[in-house]
Amino acid sequence: MASQDRKFHYIWLADGTKVLDSETGINYKAYLGSLIYEYGTSQSKFKTEFENGTISFDEMTGQHEVLRYFKDHLGSVRVIMQNGRPAAFNEYEPFGRFEQEYSYNKFQNVTLPAAKNKFMFNGKEEFYNNAKPILNFGARMYDPTIARWNSVDPMAIQYHKVSPYAYCINSPIMYIDPDGRTIYIIDILPDGTEEKIQYYPCMVYSGNNENIRLLVTAMNILYTQSTPGMRHIIQTMVSSAVNYNIYVGGSMPQKDARASGSFYKTSKTNVNIILQEFNSVDSDCIEMLAHELFHCMQNEYGQKLRTILSEVEAYVFGNVQGYLWDQQHDFRDGFGMTHNTGDTNEAGRKYETAMEYLTQYEFSYDMLNQAVTNFKEGAMVNANGLYDTFDVPSSPITHSILPQYYDPIYMNDNQ
Repeated sequence: MASQDRKFHYIWLADGTKVLDSETGINYKAYLGSLIYEYGTSQSKFKTEFENGTISFDEMTGQHEVLRYFKDHLGSVRVIMQNGRPAAFNEYEPFGRFEQEYSYNKFQNVTLPAAKNKFMFNGKEEFYNNAKPILNFGARMYDPTIARWNSVDPMAIQYHKVSPYAYCINSPIMYIDPDGRTIYIIDILPDGTEEKIQYYPCMVYSGNNENIRLLVTAMNILYTQSTPGMRHIIQTMVSSAVNYNIYVGGSMPQKDARASGSFYKTSKTNVNIILQEFNSVDSDCIEMLAHELFHCMQNEYGQKLRTILSEVEAYVFGNVQGYLWDQQHDFRDGFGMTHNTGDTNEAGRKYETAMEYLTQYEFSYDMLNQAVTNFKEGAMVNANGLYDTFDVPSSPITHSILPQYYDPIYMNDNQ
């Protein structure tokens, strides 16, 4: 790559690992994992990068330096602290072009060199090509000046109505593209080790792990043979800043020990989903998987989880997906979702009536409130007290994301 009269050279391995970048005859950077050795005509420095900054040691001066990055909701570096003091403030246009006129790199008469402010939009490292900055997203380079990738999106088949060079479906404020794929499927092997793959829609799994093969098959079924809402949920998970780790089996958290599935966050950007007894592709497993995937969508909206509302929404959504799978395979005669079943008491009858109405006919806030209000005392899925500690809304529910993502069964049957 050339920038006016300056020439830059970059070397990557076949798997995308960067090993060297250099400005010919001046400065060099050699990479070994997170350790970077910078050397040139006037410097010799060891540096290591972590998620929110860098730590370096200058061999010539004997001094250490810590740069701390503070990021916005998109992961873009907005403020840099140098050894505990403000050093730079970065501003960006919506598609990531650096706004020099609104940014600062000088505080208290101390200027932060541009070379120390290279991690920019979405937290990605900046390079130069023909005097223009481009950002390294790992699999591809992105040009924030024209808001386009430099190569085709490997998942372009998902977004056939959008240019394969478009960034984040042309919605850079809502979405980010950290590396293009952020759904992982994981199996815990008998020796305690993990076998892990990255999932993307319509992928072909060629490995020998039967548990992973089953889950990949189920995910592809939900993506290709289900509703537009289900496809949108998987697309959102793929483009999310959150890593979604779907475990086939594994140890359940103590609080979910009696459940067949568990959704829990280990950090703001990492979610674990555990599916117990996912040993076939049938309506029960499809229903369980769809239930947990709907929790992922609730998480994307910032909705509070471990509430009765979040569970009722997920049960309705999962029920519809399981029923549709059976319909496509001629396995179900009539209607009878286990998770819709109510106890023999009055609360049970009200719960069952509301759930069957929501699942079969149409969305209704009256019926949603009826199902939520009677869940703890009337739902058979709570017969063992699994959800007794979950919060119940203190006032009537007037907003739900559920109607955006599902069509009741009778509507699907008539399409």
